[in-house]
Amino acid sequence: MYIGATATPAAPMRIDSFIGGKGGVAGLAAALLLAASLAWLALHPAPPAAPRDAGPAGFSLTRALAHRDFLAQTPRPIASDANLRAREYLLEKLRALGLAACRTWGVEAKK
Repeated sequence: MYIGATATPAAPMRIDSFIGGKGGVAGLAAALLLAASLAWLALHPAPPAAPRDAGPAGFSLTRALAHRDFLAQTPRPIASDANLRAREYLLEKLRALGLAACRTWGVEAKK
């Protein structure tokens, strides 16, 4: 100790001074929530993946990719032949599912 210096007792440590006040409490709460969420995800595994080719009533990745491949062959600008083919393809597939699909030729806005 230097000459003339006085020793002061240390102030008691408070929890709010340790974590930085109100903002620190929010940060601590966010960290605890994140830790709890990660623990929950680790303990609850993901559901099993669906089969690639489910029955006609289920989702089938194989069928979905076939539709994507057909629709992604060419660009489909409005009023083009490619747009017409894509529309007819979709209507055909919807009708094959037993849906009453039809075209509408205009949009009416009512006030």
